[in-house]
Amino acid sequence: MVSRGIALGGLFVLAVFALQNMEAVSVRFLLWSYDTTLVPVILGSAALGACLVAIVSLGARLRRAREVDRLAETVHAQAERIRRLDTYDRDALQQTGSLLPSRSTDNVKGEHR
Repeated sequence: MVSRGIALGGLFVLAVFALQNMEAVSVRFLLWSYDTTLVPVILGSAALGACLVAIVSLGARLRRAREVDRLAETVHAQAERIRRLDTYDRDALQQTGSLLPSRSTDNVKGEHR
């Protein structure tokens, strides 16, 4: 949420800057020439920069998304394991009345088996 506020503030500053620079300019690139005001040049440059940043950050965003998916699978598998263990413990408690395994004693020696 903070980054969106910063982005909106930056856009506002950029718009004010562009509107305060209304001079006519001639844009030339190789054999191409175009006469315009400075506003589309400023806004176009900002848009091109934003697109380049989005493209460059795409790899990191995809890696992060894969990691989130992997961790979600791990969480899901662990939740299933916990559910199975809880069911096992509940069944053991119903059968023996205790969660501890039953031990039989030898009447002659009094030792546990």
